[in-house]
Amino acid sequence: MVRRDPQSPSVQGETGRDLQEAFAGPARAAARRRIVARAVGALRIGFVVAGVVALALLVRSAGPAALTASLSRAACWIPLVILIEVVRVSMDALATYFALGQRAGDVPIAMLARAQLIGAAVSSIAPAGRTAAEVAKAALLAPWAGAPAAPAAA
Repeated sequence: MVRRDPQSPSVQGETGRDLQEAFAGPARAAARRRIVARAVGALRIGFVVAGVVALALLVRSAGPAALTASLSRAACWIPLVILIEVVRVSMDALATYFALGQRAGDVPIAMLARAQLIGAAVSSIAPAGRTAAEVAKAALLAPWAGAPAAPAAA
């Protein structure tokens, strides 16, 4: 009687069932990816709907007239607030550029601006705020500035 190693193919060759099992792994993985993609899509739609409903409830509770009055009083200050924020983000990007030192020339300006804007977005939503923003910025700049320089500059 010949014993067969469970890890090796059978002496007579692969049976149909063995081949099915061999190819089932990639098919299952693809099916899982499709299910996850659908679930993520459904969650996104759910969050959009929840956000719109929450906004509608807030407007309803405050009253449209009060909201309009408040926004009309603040309208003249909105450009100034936007300008101050643009200057702040630009100065932060300039500080990062100078902190990169000799490696600053290797980083495209568009990538520096992108890293800065993504960092600002992460800063406003992440629990760690500024720390998380700097980590994100360092990760985005590392391919151009190098692994040691990017975290030091961020």
